[in-house]
Amino acid sequence: MCAWQATRALAGNTLSWAYVFEWPLFAGYVIYMWWRLSYRSSPPATEERRPVSSTDDELEAYNQYLAALEESGRRKHW
Repeated sequence: MCAWQATRALAGNTLSWAYVFEWPLFAGYVIYMWWRLSYRSSPPATEERRPVSSTDDELEAYNQYLAALEESGRRKHW
């Protein structure tokens, strides 16, 4: 695509000059993301338990509230 846009740019299409530099940047980004996703290290397999915080308690209470609404039939279905 870069070579095609370069020939158009040299023929007088000034907008194509932007694409001449854009296509290699796109290709470089795709290659970088492929490399990063393919070769990044996986997270450690250790199993750590984090302490229960008040946020977890609040989340549990909210989930129980939603379950009670579901059972009572008062929950609105969007």
